[in-house]
Amino acid sequence: MINAFRQSKFWIAANIVGMGVYFYMACQTWNIDSALGSPFPLIQLCQALWLLLYVAVNLTWFIFVTVGICRWRAWRPLIIWISGIALWVCAVQYDRHRFSIEVEEAAKL
Repeated sequence: MINAFRQSKFWIAANIVGMGVYFYMACQTWNIDSALGSPFPLIQLCQALWLLLYVAVNLTWFIFVTVGICRWRAWRPLIIWISGIALWVCAVQYDRHRFSIEVEEAAKL
């Protein structure tokens, strides 16, 4: 059980770092005026690849969690996994919201 808790801390830290890198890339696309002169499509491609990487990371984590549930009836890692996924969903939705605000403001000009 202690090993499962250590794995959970590792996955949580990896997800927090991943969200930080995702937001760094995302903030490069929020300002439409400056994005037109930047490698905007390349940044969005990197964002998409980063999200795919973390989908794979979190699916791997989910496999470990389900094995833990089957073997030891340990539900705590599942709750932590669901919390991590909820944070990723919030991060992506915040990025989409910020980007849509910038697009609307650019359309007004």
